[in-house]
Amino acid sequence: MDHDPLAPPPAPTFIRLLARVTTLSPSPAGERLLDYLAQWLDWTRAVALSRVLDAPLALPLRDDDHGAGVGSDALIQTQQQLRDAIDDDASWRALATQTGDTAEQAYAPLRQHYVALQRKLQAASGRLRGQLRDQLSQAEPQRARLAALDAHMDALLSPREHSLLGAIPELLGQRYAQLHAQAPASPAESWQHSFRTDMRCVLLAELELRFLPLHALQAALRP
Repeated sequence: MDHDPLAPPPAPTFIRLLARVTTLSPSPAGERLLDYLAQWLDWTRAVALSRVLDAPLALPLRDDDHGAGVGSDALIQTQQQLRDAIDDDASWRALATQTGDTAEQAYAPLRQHYVALQRKLQAASGRLRGQLRDQLSQAEPQRARLAALDAHMDALLSPREHSLLGAIPELLGQRYAQLHAQAPASPAESWQHSFRTDMRCVLLAELELRFLPLHALQAALRP
């Protein structure tokens, strides 16, 4: 069977998980990769991207210009620290004791905790990504071009990514309100525990998503 190279791959774990725990519907399977790209890159951004690809290869920096590098162990360690922060059961249990008369009031502490963890993910991944790009820019011309391309793609796509990821707490809030309205029909602690578990799973999936380009840059640095 012929495979269409432009057909979208199966939905990643992050999207499938969101579709399960919220009212989000995955995009129709018939949509093609070019259709997705058109939503993220208009023609002016595409032209700017082509200029980066067509730019002459830059010379690597002198050895004494090299800054502190990000090793594979450091990348894995940081990712694990963030994973542990998300999985900190005590912090989530503490939120369970904070209740409110309405779903909005009851969800507020969970939302604040979720957003705080999201900001940690964004700050750590952004810092490491910049450091990895600096390392690549000091390597041979082909790797330096990859660093420039990643910087440009990051600048183009990060605003939309930030907007989409920033909407997740509200989507989860809608799901919380639905479960809160159904609470009399089920033990409250049961559904609240399940909901907190779902929130953690979504955050863990976001962590993996944010670190994908970092691991790719790290792989490009290997001899």
